[in-house]
Amino acid sequence: MKKILLSISLLTCLFSSAQVIFTEDCTALTVGNVGTSTNGTTPGQNGWYTSVSTAAVPAGQNSDFQVISNAAPHGNVFQINGSASAATTTTSQSRAMFHDFTSDWAFRNAGNDIAILEYDFYTGPVSSSYNTLRTYIFDSNNKAVAGLYYAPGPISPTATPAVLTTGVIRGWAYIDNTAQTGGVVGYYTFKLGLDTSTTPATPIDVALTPNTWYKVGVSYNYNTGLVSWKEANGLFDSDDTGSIPGEPTVDLTQFRYSLNSATGNTSAATSIVDNIVLRFDATDTLLGVNSNTPFADNKLSVYPNPTVNTVNVTSTAGVLSNVEISDINGRIVKNVKIDNVNESQISVSELNTGVYMMKITSDQGTVTKKLIKE
Repeated sequence: MKKILLSISLLTCLFSSAQVIFTEDCTALTVGNVGTSTNGTTPGQNGWYTSVSTAAVPAGQNSDFQVISNAAPHGNVFQINGSASAATTTTSQSRAMFHDFTSDWAFRNAGNDIAILEYDFYTGPVSSSYNTLRTYIFDSNNKAVAGLYYAPGPISPTATPAVLTTGVIRGWAYIDNTAQTGGVVGYYTFKLGLDTSTTPATPIDVALTPNTWYKVGVSYNYNTGLVSWKEANGLFDSDDTGSIPGEPTVDLTQFRYSLNSATGNTSAATSIVDNIVLRFDATDTLLGVNSNTPFADNKLSVYPNPTVNTVNVTSTAGVLSNVEISDINGRIVKNVKIDNVNESQISVSELNTGVYMMKITSDQGTVTKKLIKE
């Protein structure tokens, strides 16, 4: 069994205020389509929504969003297939999968006003495609206030933002840049490297190695609008929005992975993502801990599995508070509150035979396990 990105027990020890809201390593997901609809309103596996613009030509398909089996140590991963067609507007060919956290944000612990999103992604081969992988955190004004922007191939010369070298990753933010000559309120990308041979140091682009896994992250401060970006091995660690205001004090709603096209595009790229973690904290702990301990494998047990009538959930780190069971289409079929104990027996006798997802919540975070009902 592969590792989960986040060591929740270590995180809690070092950063006691942190709330781990969502983790996804795809282990509990079924290989095949993520969802059954691309309308963005019908949940798929483990509550993931998939969406393709209605302006897309050709039209989007469920098969644009896949769970695939990857080489060790990643195992199952997400794959988004981009469009080979040119975009007529910014989003006309976009393929997006997203997860909603509106209620989690609304009921977060007091002071945990920094949203932190971390994930692994695979750069893939050098490409001639104008597709770009965009990672977004959205607010309730439908603004993509923070994110990362990766170009596996060149950017269309007529695209906005400006031309990027193949394989470049940039930060993304929605900011008010009107204090600068010609600046406007809108979306900007930020170069994440620094040329220290100049005084002052000059921002430069960071190019990633083809066919390589990277662990990256983005954080957004609700109170200040400050956005930060980081790569786990120190390739970049930047908060280039600095004192430039974004859109602070607007509630957050979802995070999204979007594979977009551009004017003049004639070929498709694919993007592979894994080990996704969303947490809220009072301080910015972006990629600040060793995150390789397999919490789901070592700290939680679900047995017997397969089962007929009952299933036991046992935690060896922390106490349980809730178990939510969903069918493979993301519909919640059972929700059980648990009185802060480390073991609970849950009846599933009323459920139909099939495969389900158990979202198990404890004071150490949330983990999803697959359950087979016979």
